[in-house]
Amino acid sequence: MDITDLDSLDRKIVAFLQDDGRMPFREIARRLGVSEGTVRRRYNRMVEGGLLEVVATGDPMKFGIAVDAVTLIKTRPGEAEAVAKALTQLDEVRYVGLGIGSADVVIESLHPSIDELYRFLSQAIPAIEGITAHETIQIVRIFKSTWDWRAWLKRQPALEGGEIVAQSE
Repeated sequence: MDITDLDSLDRKIVAFLQDDGRMPFREIARRLGVSEGTVRRRYNRMVEGGLLEVVATGDPMKFGIAVDAVTLIKTRPGEAEAVAKALTQLDEVRYVGLGIGSADVVIESLHPSIDELYRFLSQAIPAIEGITAHETIQIVRIFKSTWDWRAWLKRQPALEGGEIVAQSE
């Protein structure tokens, strides 16, 4: 399942859940003028299709995580996916993605101290087979970190028009 499988009703359901991931299906259905079962079925279809996941997120620094780092990793030819999979197993790693360009793999990692970042970079990263080089950027201040998909959904063609309405009522 991907974004082209969403119609305007699906997009509106996503928008409501973006505002409040704990909003009851009954309330979403009332606001959209459809049945609760319709909302539940569409939600389940999006979750089962891997398109939607409702989770709690927060600012790592407000949770006492002092060090946020982005590491660009070069790998031996043909080993980027194996390296990426190995990196997903490390508790400190929050994000893993394959890259094209100066990095084969990009990760974001969170650490309680600069000493722990140093340990991670000097011990955990070199222990993974296939890594040939890495460069780390420590994040010192975050200006924007959002999971708000409304702007992106508005830009994509929908099967039924694509509009997403403001959710404040």
